[in-house]
Amino acid sequence: MGKVKSWAYDEAEARVTQTAQALKDGICTKQEAIEYILQIDNVALLGIDTDNVEEYLNTEVANA
Repeated sequence: MGKVKSWAYDEAEARVTQTAQALKDGICTKQEAIEYILQIDNVALLGIDTDNVEEYLNTEVANA
């Protein structure tokens, strides 16, 4: 993976992780988390899209 692509991946992953943590902590609702994650630049690099974002969040909350 190139440096720029790696950087974009890491940035998207960090923002998605922060959002999942906010959901776990009760700072935001699931719908707010979904909307925010889908607006993150380069989130597609993580394999997250409109079809599986809710499943991803459910998994993250269940693993808390």
